[in-house]
Amino acid sequence: MNATCPFCLEIRDPGYYKKALDEAWPFPDRILAENDGAIAVPTIGPLVYPHALVISKTHSLSFLGSEESVRVAMISLLDNLAESGEFGQTLSKRHDLLIFEHGGTSTGETSCQCIEHCHLQVCVGVLGLINWFRENRTHAKLEKICLSQPSSRDFRSYLFAGYYRHETCQIEGYIEFNPEARRHYFRDLLVRKLEMAGHGSGWTRRMNPQWMISLYEAFQRKRAPASA
Repeated sequence: MNATCPFCLEIRDPGYYKKALDEAWPFPDRILAENDGAIAVPTIGPLVYPHALVISKTHSLSFLGSEESVRVAMISLLDNLAESGEFGQTLSKRHDLLIFEHGGTSTGETSCQCIEHCHLQVCVGVLGLINWFRENRTHAKLEKICLSQPSSRDFRSYLFAGYYRHETCQIEGYIEFNPEARRHYFRDLLVRKLEMAGHGSGWTRRMNPQWMISLYEAFQRKRAPASA
């Protein structure tokens, strides 16, 4: 645990974001699903629906830099999301979960993470973010990678965009190590592409709270025991 990390504070006290979101959040916490190594929560200020974060309970800085047990726990929650009604409706149309990550580093290199704690961003697979990433980083060296089968722990910073293949439990996509990119790279890329398509303008952390509420309520219904 890190005493100043917002995600560590939320893991320690699930009501932390209730205080941070103030009156905009009517529930005692924002946890969609949880296991021994990770939690899933709706992202703040979502630009698309549904959009969640899968966060490690250990204060590691990236998926590739995490212990295997942490990666397994995070993949288990990706399965949970994939099997849910909100994300599963898209999967039933033969699309996979879209995963992107700003991987942090403990080596002293510049990091493009907004919060320096391991978290995967999860959206529906019909977005064109992977192609946008490849088009936007033509000057960079992108490598194809299976993120869920690293040969060893890697502590370099990186940008990653790819798919979670629910049938094979694999995270596959493209990675750029040691990127020269500012924080919130993928969010800024998504904002630009949505603006070009005539959908919205800019981003604030208080936008689209109803999407956060809808996603939370959907998972609460899933958790609730069936009535007799």
